[in-house]
Amino acid sequence: MSGMREIFGKEVVVINVGLDLFAEELEKATVPVQRVAWRPPAQGKKKVQDLLARIKKKKGKE
Repeated sequence: MSGMREIFGKEVVVINVGLDLFAEELEKATVPVQRVAWRPPAQGKKKVQDLLARIKKKKGKE
């Protein structure tokens, strides 16, 4: 029984969002990892996020 299974009492499956080092360490410990390539909308720029929200809202009215 793996260390993770002993801690949680069942198989652990991890969804990793963008932190490659974290996923790599889990994989070394034989924990199944699903990697997701996610980035914040508009690279986290508030002005661009606001513009995208306005466009989305306007599209919803059409």
